[in-house]
Amino acid sequence: MDYSVFCQGLLEPRRGRLGDVRDALAGGDGPETVWRALVGDEPWRRFLHFVACPRCRGRGTVGGYDSDMEWEEDAWTCGECRATGVRPGALVDGVPDERHVVALASAPEAVRRAEELAWRFAAELEPWGVPSPERLVWRVGGRVHEAGVPHELDFALRELFTRHWAEELAGFRDGIGIALPWGTKDSCYSDAHRQAETHAGWEAAARLGLRVPDEIMVFGRPVEFAPGGASFGDLANPYASLLEIWRVGFALDDVAEGVVSLYARPPR
Repeated sequence: MDYSVFCQGLLEPRRGRLGDVRDALAGGDGPETVWRALVGDEPWRRFLHFVACPRCRGRGTVGGYDSDMEWEEDAWTCGECRATGVRPGALVDGVPDERHVVALASAPEAVRRAEELAWRFAAELEPWGVPSPERLVWRVGGRVHEAGVPHELDFALRELFTRHWAEELAGFRDGIGIALPWGTKDSCYSDAHRQAETHAGWEAAARLGLRVPDEIMVFGRPVEFAPGGASFGDLANPYASLLEIWRVGFALDDVAEGVVSLYARPPR
């Protein structure tokens, strides 16, 4: 895969119908009407109605002191909202609001493609013990943070590729520069960079015919892999779907509790 395509333009889908959306809303059409005309309804689709987290005020980060005791506005991620900037318990239903329509109905083809990829991604996680979701939720606004594969599985795979198979997979991350130099780009590039690295590790393991171990030790604790014994070459690489969602212009936010969530940044 050519990872250089992710070095710019993340979270910027082609919103070819943005003018049509804004004209329709200005002309008195309601969000539901505009959505139905441009995207269409699906029984499994839901929308999270954004309300800013009261602790971080929607930023996803909070202030704190650095090692030199200097105050930094965005020193820490907000634990109240999982660094998303969204108030916990915000309403989720099947009715889009204006925020959803402007950000999503303006790019209907990209929305449909991202949803297709999100369902594919969820199916690819099933062999790893991640339950299949029943609904898909769109979140517009706030912040995307460490999105994608459930954290414990993602971390264990990174440990497997970078530490346990350090010799076998030596150099697999060479040439990936999506977020480089570190700290100079939006955090979404750091997420995409890490996912690209894990994608590359998976592909390298597949080429070598390596098999998923039954378990590995992570910080002195055993972590089991559900498809232990299977060849990486015989398992679909879910990081390919994640990266394709970035390419489309959105991000996969989470897979948990019967829901796969997608994230969109409001138009600037």
